[in-house]
Amino acid sequence: MEGPQQQVIALAKKISLDKRHTNFTPQHEARGITSRLFSGWSMAYLSVEDAEPLAQMWVVDGDAAMSCLQQLLPMLDAA
Repeated sequence: MEGPQQQVIALAKKISLDKRHTNFTPQHEARGITSRLFSGWSMAYLSVEDAEPLAQMWVVDGDAAMSCLQQLLPMLDAA
């Protein structure tokens, strides 16, 4: 999620409280970003069969999570 900090925090809290979402775990909280990194993206759904390339995201956080995501971007953009 990207956007103004307070709006992102409020949305993350709302998602975490929603029973339709399980294992919601923010992986990275960036500060001081002046432009959106994913302005052309929308929400997506991955089935369990599609999740293998994202498995590493469950064991990292912070800058390591962002680095992992950036490595996966070409594959995710193609989906």
